[in-house]
Order: sequence, then C-alpha cells, then structure tokens
Amino acid sequence: QTEGKQLDSRENLQSQKRAGRAQSARNGKRRPRKGKRDGGDGNDGETKQKYWSTANPDNTVNIDLHRTRYREKAQTEEEAKRRREEEEAYFKELYSRTDWRKSGHMHHTEMPFSKFFMDLDAQRAIYKAQVHLVDKLYERFGKTEGSWERYTLMFRNGWSPGDKRKPITEEFQQYCEEIYCPIMWTILFGRKGWEQDIRKHWSTFKSCTIKVCAYGESFYGENIFHMHIDGKIGLLERKNYSQRHMNRLLFSIVTDALDDPENLGAKKYGTTDYPIWQPRRGFRSNHQFHKYMQTWYRECGLENSGLPRPHYAIPEELIYRARTGEVLLHFTHSDEKSGNGPQAIHSEPNPCPDRHLFVFDFNNLIHKDGPTGKYLPSTEIPEDKIIGHMRALEDSRSEPFRSRMMEVVEFSNSLLTKASKYPGAREAIEQLVADLGVAASAGASRTASE
Repeated sequence: QTEGKQLDSRENLQSQKRAGRAQSARNGKRRPRKGKRDGGDGNDGETKQKYWSTANPDNTVNIDLHRTRYREKAQTEEEAKRRREEEEAYFKELYSRTDWRKSGHMHHTEMPFSKFFMDLDAQRAIYKAQVHLVDKLYERFGKTEGSWERYTLMFRNGWSPGDKRKPITEEFQQYCEEIYCPIMWTILFGRKGWEQDIRKHWSTFKSCTIKVCAYGESFYGENIFHMHIDGKIGLLERKNYSQRHMNRLLFSIVTDALDDPENLGAKKYGTTDYPIWQPRRGFRSNHQFHKYMQTWYRECGLENSGLPRPHYAIPEELIYRARTGEVLLHFTHSDEKSGNGPQAIHSEPNPCPDRHLFVFDFNNLIHKDGPTGKYLPSTEIPEDKIIGHMRALEDSRSEPFRSRMMEVVEFSNSLLTKASKYPGAREAIEQLVADLGVAASAGASRTASE
C-alpha cells in the first residue's frame, strides 16, 4: 500500500522484489546467478532503454519476457563487455574440441529441408512476374499512409488478410488476391496441382521484398543471426488426431545473383541461413530451443527491426547459406520415427541481399466425427505432391517447364478483362505474357540444339 492506495498484485510483487534486492545490497549479498551466461548488451534494468541495440526500446513486455526466460541481467556496461569477451573465448575453445556427431548433432545435408534448386531461367521468369505484377503496381496504387518503401504482402486463407504493420491500400490487396496470387500459384504449382492437391492445405502466402532482419549497424554483415524455428513447435504425436502442425515452404530470388551465375554461392547472395550442425532431437518448446542455443552459441542480445528477439553469434565455418532459387521446406513438429528428424534451425540472412522472398504455410486438416465428437485421423500435408508440382521449374529445357509457362500464359490472358479495373494491371499482364512466351521458346530451343 502507498498513501492508502492498494497496489495491484503485479506492482506489489515487483515492489517486494525491489525491497529484497535493496536489503541484499545492504547486507553485502548478491542474488545467485541462475544461468551460465548472460549475453550482454544491457544495463541494470533501472534505465528506460534496457538494450541499446533494440529498435523499439519501449516494448518492455517482450524485452522482459526474453530476459526472464533466456538470460540474466547484466549489471553494468563494463560487466557486459567483460562477460562478452569471456564468452567469445569460451565458445572459440568449445568449437576447437567438439566432435559434433558425438555430441548429438547431424550435418545439415542429412536433413530434408533443402528440396531442389530452381533453374536460373525459371527464377528469371518468377522475378519478371513479380516486377510486372507487384513491384511496379505497388508504386502506382499500392502505397498508403504508413507504407514501407519495400513491401510485405500477406494473404491468409479465410482470415484477416494483410499485414497491419506494413499497410497497403485496400484496392491493391484486392487486386493481388484476384490477379496476382492466382497467377503466382499457377507458375509454382500449375492450376490442377493447386486446386486439387494444395489449396485445401494452404494457410498463408507471403510475398516480401523487405529485408526481414534490418540489423543495426553493429550487427549488419556480421555473423550474428536471429536463429529460430518456424511456428508453434512441438513433438509430433501420431495418435493425437487433434494435433495441428504446419509445414513452411520458402524460397528467395536474389536479384543480383541472376546476372552472376558463376558466383551463386557467394556470401552476399545468401538467403536463409542455417547452422551446419543441427541437433538430432527436436524441441518441445521455444524455451527448450533457446536453452539449447545458449549452450552452443554466444547469445548477443535482442536486436531486430521489429520485435526484440534473441540473436546468436555463429562463425562462418559453422553456417550454411541457402542459395537463390533453393526450395526449402520446414516443419513445426519433430518426429524421429518418420525420418524427418528435428525441426530446422534457421535465420533470415545477414547481410540480406536485394531479393524477393516467397513463403507458404500449409496445415494438416483436422477431422471430427459429428455424432461421437471423436477426432478422426487428420489429412496430412502432401509434401511430396507440393514439391513434385514445383519441379517443373527445376529445368527450363524440359517439357514440363515449357508446358507450365504456356499454361501460365493461357491463364493470365483469361484474367485480362478482370484486370482492366485496376490501374496498369492489364498492361502488366500483357508484358508478363510476352516475357513468359519468350522463356518457353528459349527453353525449347536449347533442348532442340542439345
């Protein structure tokens, strides 16, 4: 109580903690450390900006959440610096003596997250579709108050479309749903593949040019990453028919890499980043995941262009950087018996190249018997069919690629009348049709010459 006013339970608890710390200080005692390491980059919590590197320091709820779960508080900047140096030395020595396989890890090439590489001509076709259908028209009628220079377009199956943090006009959202999305889905999966095998499992589609982790100057270009696992993670329970799980399909088209085919593996063109060594066992929770990460990598604070998130320092020799056009598939629930192995630990690229990022989330379908109320076996996500439909883009010299491009041309032409109500959309489709026709003919010509 203060001046007769009753504090709420949270304030009362905080007051008791402060009083206890003050009493411990007067008695010359210090609270015991709960963990091995701190990670630094912080003050003692008494100042407003607890982490100088956090882009939104006023978001104390998320900052306090991560501090409580994953770290201790650095008492002073000097202590943070000293402990950071100690940790750097500790992990350098740890890596020098670690046998990763004997310590419960597997090489990333043993995991099934990398499916195949799109042909460069297929990537160019997707890039041109994105430029014609989105990039140019976003500038023309997509921006509104609060829009970013780059964009993140979000399309959800049946609920709250759009990304409120990166707004676009309602007209542009509607255009994308009616014109852009169906064309892009046809390029990637074909009309039959999308409608018969994939659409019912589709949850979210994201199309993005924003550099997902716009790291601060102190992090950008360094080997410091927002390592995470997609979605609400857990262990797959085969007999739990009510359990929902997700697969995330993603790939990036790196603009500059398309004109530099001899250096596709260059660091500057890297897309999604993975630790080379991944744990053999999956994780039940994000809390368990971050405890694992703190054991093997130096935790560097909460830095991000959006919400505060833990970041980890990983040497270049322990990082795999996915390439432009590499089709990746992640899953949320680990299942050792199926052969899928653990969830893939990964991060947005640092540094992040100019790219177009495409992300699909697919869910299993839950079934419930009406009369009994019992859950029936769920319809699993058809991973093999999804990837199988995309493989038409693996070789631009193949008949499946040529057929896919001609299918897109025919379908796009069928949308011309509907597109006419949107500024510049009809012209965009006509330009795309011309480009895809050229791509199909070029692939056929190369095949004939060989």
